Amino acid sequence: MQRLYSTFPNGWPGTGLVALRVAIGAYMIRSGFETFQSVHFGLGAIQIAAVALGLSLLAGFWTPIAGLMAAFLQIPGLLHGRETAGNLLAAAIGIGLASLGPGAWSVDALRYGRKRISLRNNPESPNRGSS
Repeated sequence: MQRLYSTFPNGWPGTGLVALRVAIGAYMIRSGFETFQSVHFGLGAIQIAAVALGLSLLAGFWTPIAGLMAAFLQIPGLLHGRETAGNLLAAAIGIGLASLGPGAWSVDALRYGRKRISLRNNPESPNRGSS
């Protein structure tokens, strides 16, 4: 799983990634609920997927996969000419998040982030106390 994530930046870059995740997550949830109310039968799975991807992106869970899937969900809107600016922007943010990663403040960082291991003063070290 480590290959999907390049880095987990914190500070200002991490804050920027949180802002991107919130923007696309809120857009996906809103568009999923909005189109779910005015859609014909058979498209409900797409709206449920949009809401699930939005929640996943908000939490920063499987961000590279969710970002790419969110970008692919924008293709029908781009082809049919509905909200082309919003769809294009959401697709760009999804691709950006897929390539940059979720940032330090995400579920992905907690699960797959780089861990710091200190070997000094380890009480379980077999060579402790020997000179």
